[in-house]
Order: sequence, then C-alpha cells, then structure tokens
Amino acid sequence: MGNDSSKSATTHRTSGRKKLSLGVKRGPSVSVIQRHLETAQKSRVLQLRNFGMKILPEQLQEVCEILRNLDVSQNRIRTIPIFIGSFSNLKQLHLCNNELESLPNEIGVLKKLEVLDLSCNQLGCLPESLAGLCSLKILNISKNKFTHLPICVCHLSALNILDISSNFIEFLPDEVKFLKTSELNLNQNRLNSLNAANLMHCEALRILRVEENCLNKTDFISDFLINSNNWNFILTQGATFKQSVELKRLFSFHYDVRLFQFLCGKRMKKLGSVNATNPKENEHVWVPDAIEGFVLGVVIRNVADDRVLLKIEGTGHEKTICREELQSVNPAKLDKIEDMSSLSYLNEACVLHNLRQRYYSSLIYTYSGLFCVVINPYKWMPHIYSTTVMKSYRGRKRHEVPPHIFAVADCAYHEMLYQREDQSILCTGESGAGKTENTKKVVQYLADIAGAGRHMRSSVARSPGKGQLENQLLLANPILEAFGNSKTIKNDNSSRFGKFIRINFDQSGCISGANIEHYLLEKSRTVRQAENERSFHFFYQLLLGSSISKKGTFLMDDIDNYRFLTNGNLIIPNVDDASDLSNTLNAMKGMDFSDTDIDAVMRITCAILLLGNLSFSEDRTSDQAILVDDRVAQKICCLLGLPVSDLAKAFLKPRVKVGRDYVHKAQTREQVQYAVEAIAKASYERMFRWLVTRINRSLGRSANSGATFIGI
Repeated sequence: MGNDSSKSATTHRTSGRKKLSLGVKRGPSVSVIQRHLETAQKSRVLQLRNFGMKILPEQLQEVCEILRNLDVSQNRIRTIPIFIGSFSNLKQLHLCNNELESLPNEIGVLKKLEVLDLSCNQLGCLPESLAGLCSLKILNISKNKFTHLPICVCHLSALNILDISSNFIEFLPDEVKFLKTSELNLNQNRLNSLNAANLMHCEALRILRVEENCLNKTDFISDFLINSNNWNFILTQGATFKQSVELKRLFSFHYDVRLFQFLCGKRMKKLGSVNATNPKENEHVWVPDAIEGFVLGVVIRNVADDRVLLKIEGTGHEKTICREELQSVNPAKLDKIEDMSSLSYLNEACVLHNLRQRYYSSLIYTYSGLFCVVINPYKWMPHIYSTTVMKSYRGRKRHEVPPHIFAVADCAYHEMLYQREDQSILCTGESGAGKTENTKKVVQYLADIAGAGRHMRSSVARSPGKGQLENQLLLANPILEAFGNSKTIKNDNSSRFGKFIRINFDQSGCISGANIEHYLLEKSRTVRQAENERSFHFFYQLLLGSSISKKGTFLMDDIDNYRFLTNGNLIIPNVDDASDLSNTLNAMKGMDFSDTDIDAVMRITCAILLLGNLSFSEDRTSDQAILVDDRVAQKICCLLGLPVSDLAKAFLKPRVKVGRDYVHKAQTREQVQYAVEAIAKASYERMFRWLVTRINRSLGRSANSGATFIGI
C-alpha cells in the first residue's frame, strides 16, 4: 500500500449544499427566521449561527416538538429562556461562543439530549437540574470561568466525553464517578495535584488529558497505570512535568504495545543537527549517491572555499565534493518522526531518510502536513487494519494516534459531520503505489464507524436488512477488481480504470447510500497485453475456476488456446484464480445479482475470448476477407444468441451508408481483424459499464442522495 511519494491521501472540503447559517450581525429579520423555521420543519435541524442575537426568538417554539438539533453558536446570547424546556425531542444543543452567565433549571428536562456544547461562554456554575440529563453523552464546558467541577456533572450517568479544559479548576471533588466516561479533558486548568483514587471509579476511562496544568509530580501516573487496566491511552505531552518527554515515550499506548508496534517507532541514530551550508569538522552531512540516493558522510576538513573533504560512513571512502551538493542533517530527536512537516530541515535527503527508516521498521504511514505518505510494504499487514485498530482511531485527533489511513478517513468523517460540508479524500501515486488498497481501507473504515448498525441499539442492528447497505458497499470491491484490475509489471493487482466513490450520509452521520463513477477503462488490455502482464482478472478466474459442467455450458476451452490471453503471463505467483472466482461470484450474489445476470456476464466474457480465435484469410483473386472455419463463429453465436450468417456478414461485408443509400463494403483481412478487436473491446467496456450501473442500483441510491457525502 502506498500513497504520496508513493501515494498521498488528504481531506479537501468540496462544494456541497448551501448552509443555513448567515453572516448577519444585527439580528435576523422575522422573514429570515421564518425561512429557517420552514426548513427546520423538514430537516429537524435549525442553525442560527453568527446572527448577533442577544436572546432566542420566541418563534422557535413553533418547532419545539420536532427539532432534533439546535445550533445558536457565535451569537451574543446572555440568557436562555425557560421555554427551552419544551424542546422535548432535542438531541443536540450548541450554545458555544456566546455570553452566557447562567442556565435555567428547565434545561434539565431535556431527557433526550445527547450533545451539549457550552464552550466559550462566561459560565461559572451549572444548575443542579443538569444531573437529570440521563441521555447526555457529550458535554463541553471548556473556556468558561469554572473554579471547580460542578457536582451535577459528576452524576451524569451516560456521559461519554467531558471537556472542561481552559478553566480555573484547581482540584477534582471526591465524588467523581464517571462510570461511562471514556475521555476526560482537563487541559489548561490550575490543577496542582490529582488523586488517583478519585478516578478509580471511572472504569471506562480511556483518555485523560492534563496538559498545561501545575502538576509537578509524576507519581499519580504510575498509580493509574497500576490500577487502571482498562485504559489504553494516557496523554501527558506538553504538561509541566519535569519528565514529560519520558512520560510520553514510556506511557503512550502503554497497554497496546503489541497492537501498535507497526504504527509507532523508536529513534535509532544519534546525530546532531547540522547546517550543510557551513559544515564543520566531524559533523554529519548528506552526500549524493548514484545508487542509494543519499548517504551519510562525516566532514574531515574544508579544502577550498566551495569544496569539502569528507568520509562516507559505512564504506570509509574519502571524497571531495562541492559544498552546494551537500544537504543538512536533522537532530536525533527527529529520527522516525511521524509528521515530516516538523523536521528542522525539510530537504530531499531528510525526507527520504525519514521515510526509509520508518519503512525499515514496518512503519508504512507517515504524515507530511495535511498529507499522509504511504510506502507500499509489498506484504500483507492485517494486524494494522484489524477491528481493534479501527476502534482505536474512532473519534481521535490526529496527533493522539500514530499515522494511519484510518486517521485521514476519521478526520474527513468528523469534518463532514460537524461542519456539514462535503469532503473528498484524494489517493494519488504511480502504479503499484497502493491506491486501490488504501481506498478499500477508507471504505472499510467508514462502513464500520458509520454503518446503520453502529448507530442503533443492538437488538435493532441485528434485525434483518439492517447494515446491508454498508456490507454491499464492501462487496463492490471484489467485483470491480475482478473486471477492472489486471497484472502489470509493477503491480499484480493494478486498477486499469479510475473511479470516484461517493458515500452519502444522512443528518445523523449514517451511510444513506453510495454511488460509483468510473473513468478511462483500459479496454485495449482485453485483446493484447505487454510481456509479463495479463488481461483482466475475471478471464483467468472464469477459465481456471469453473466446474466441468459450467465449462460445457459456456463452451470454454483450455486457457492456453485463447489468442487474446497468450500475449502475456497466464499465472500470478501466490494468486489462486479459482478461489478468486468464488469470491467474485459470492460478491455478485451479495449485490443482488440474479443467476440470469451472472450467466449473462459469463456468456459475454466467453464470447469475447472466442472472438480472438476467429481466423480469416484472403481470396486469391481479390483482397476480400474470408472466414476460414465457422466453428468458432458458431460458438460465439450460440453464446450471444445471434445467427452465424449475420455475424459473418457484419465482419466480412459491413453495411455502410453512402449518400442516401446503404451498401455492403468488402473488407480486407487486416480490416476484419481490426473490427473483431474493436467489437471485443467495445463489448467488454459496455459490460463493465453495465456492471457499475448494476452495482449502483444495488446500493439503492442516486449520486445526489444524502445530506452530505465523502468522495474517494
């Protein structure tokens, strides 16, 4: 798998539907509010962001019973009216970036509320009724004026994520019992101590963040590691600990060392930072090399104003080289760095060295700013794509977990979910870089975190039909690979077409449909291939994996007897075409292809192969082509349901229009062979186009369905 330098994957915001929020600063007019309310009647989502409002409009009561999501962020609201309690079905309430100083007790009756965002306000306390929010899962009260953690927060039984960063909290109360809380953010407070016993009741806690506090001891960290066997992560980077770097290295991913050993690396070399523009004696520099690209050298002395004598490490050879050809070396602490944009010297040698060192340690993913660079390992690494690894990346910020394509996909998903803007993930690279494999991993991750079964109760998720859409989305890959991929010199499973996969999501973030667009199928590969290459996989799967009865039904011959397949290799080492046929047919059945559809695909495929076996000669007295033996033509017509005479006439004497009349034009042998190949290529392309259309129909949605989409 590889992308960027091999392959790159990154998220881009693309134009989607127009957002409801407007940039009015003096409060919205009645007509504007009414227009938003009419929209909310259908979508059950109301956004009144950045309107400069000081109070909530009373007209909101018109949609109080149907509204699911209310966002009034980035206004100047100071108080919330008591009619907020009438929003009985509200699940998300966003009040961030306002001027709130208090909340009414009526907010505690919102029993279905799951997300409450109160960040960036002037709050110093919360009403005790808040403890009645029995469904609240996410609470954000960061960037307020809290001097202590409100007791009501400690009794939120369903709370999963709590963010109280950027306040003035000095200690945690003894009553802390977040039984279901998995993430607790205490960054940028005034904590001077943490009693591990206070948090021992937090059985589900996975992430504790305590950066930028007044903690000066590390004893509590060891207490947590000893007493909290369920914790996966402890983040302490950036804290005021004397040993913060050591803590990060020792304790990050403490309980998942085996799981993340191929995603996290350790530094190896011990080199100082060197500026190659003015190297000194005994300093290291990167030296150009015809074979390795760059090798490490040690400066012996300057022999002229622009030349340096140095010794190549490893070989010991001495070499005099122009100073301008040397490149700087980064300090040791940056070896195997996860994000190359953090390198002190971002030259070609340092980038290649960092990628090579990570690759030698089986660390195939590396960030480069917004991009994710992937080096194809040319071996299976299933342990870094397991379900457990996917769960570890779900909802994590990019710097909290090692580089991975899952992190790119998760970033795109959450940007789409919270910004309500369409996203795209671009996979680019040369043939064999790993674009296809990483695309499949993105689809797999999105299907896992956004499948219908993930957003329902377990009993509902197990009911028939639930989760079928995301399963079919995954089943599309084996079909597209069988008919659109082939072996090339660089890649045994090279995609010979471009595709754009559009995954649609509804308002709640569930997958609501998908659509696949294909481009530029290399149809010429149907009739001829270069040396050591193959045609499309399905030809070989069908001939090597079909039963004797199927071979008789579809008039198949030995694979060596087909002219269209004898130009290149027939067998790929370590690839079982017979087994792959079973996977392809199972995927087609999973996509609701009928037996008639599958038989039709097999008939057309066999007919295309037989077209290459048609033999023609020329008449002695003219250049007219002649069909030497019509037995192959009879097989083709039997498979396609055509009269033999019509097929022969179409190739040998095609009907062409001359003026207003039609005449039959005589064809030479070369012209007939060209026509046969053209028909074979066109037939395969149309069959491939039909397969993609049929897959899209099984996915059950058009290209424009869903509230937002992620394109891959």
